[in-house]
Amino acid sequence: MKTLVIALATVLTLALGGPAAAGENAREPTAGAPGVRAGGAPADLGPATDAWKAEDYATAAARLQTLAADADADAQFLLGVLYDRGLGVPEDKQMAAYWYGVAAEQGHGVSRSALGAMHVLGLGVPKDDREAAEWFRRAGEPGPAYDQFNLGSAFHAGSGVAQNFELAAKWYRRAAERGLAEAQFQLASMCFFGQGVDEDYVEAYYWFTLAGRGGIGRAAEIRQLLERLMTPAQLAEAAQMVRQAEPPAATEGG
Repeated sequence: MKTLVIALATVLTLALGGPAAAGENAREPTAGAPGVRAGGAPADLGPATDAWKAEDYATAAARLQTLAADADADAQFLLGVLYDRGLGVPEDKQMAAYWYGVAAEQGHGVSRSALGAMHVLGLGVPKDDREAAEWFRRAGEPGPAYDQFNLGSAFHAGSGVAQNFELAAKWYRRAAERGLAEAQFQLASMCFFGQGVDEDYVEAYYWFTLAGRGGIGRAAEIRQLLERLMTPAQLAEAAQMVRQAEPPAATEGG
């Protein structure tokens, strides 16, 4: 299966209390696209993600439209990706903005990271470094951060320094390797989208797993969604990486 290249060039709408636009460039869906309805049974993403893995993006989009309309944040996020990349639907950054924004307001961590990047780039929404920094912050629900994480955030948002995703990933990685869960979450998001690093679902899975263990509650849910997009070989490789990261079991008397 050809790896889906997902740029972290996605867009923001702050859909507070419903489909409210964030800035003049966001809009509600055009005719033929459903609005968001509250409630509904837990979504079955299986048919949509199966179609995605088969690169039948038109079918994936059709199924995700229904699930997204029933307020499923994962479906909203994936539908935003399809509009962002023009897969199965016409490329439409403003429509992507709508669905990313709705998912972000429901607490969808990767959508929040994407929204931050869109404010950095000014795609579909006004360029706004402060909004970008806030969405990056909200993406991982961070508490006190180490200097390396703060430096990565600065490069990510271009706050006080020239915006540079490669340097952001570098500093997030250093903090992540020291065990900072917030940095692990941000690095996972960058690996997922191929932002500043090569797109790598396996490494994204690994860092989302560690971030979840470190207390980032949303990381485990995002990892479960990622599993639906990975091949069996990728899942096996990711599981091996996770096992190698586990501390050795204590031995009696040792």
